[in-house]
Amino acid sequence: MRRKIGTSIDEELLDKAKTVAFRHKKTLNEVIEEALAEYLAARDSGPNRDVVEATRGTIPASPEIVQKIMEEDSFLDS
Repeated sequence: MRRKIGTSIDEELLDKAKTVAFRHKKTLNEVIEEALAEYLAARDSGPNRDVVEATRGTIPASPEIVQKIMEEDSFLDS
């Protein structure tokens, strides 16, 4: 379900959001919605957030590659 809201936003921030939307071929609404979802997810996670979940997708690698890296002898030496 979608709901329309009214709000005010800093003009410079709005311009940046519009630029991002244009560059990524998205609507301004999509950019704002994604940013809000990311913000709320980060706030809800807190300091005890699981490291794996918190960094998922940061470095694109298959589970197989990650497993191979963890199995390397030198992985735990650092």
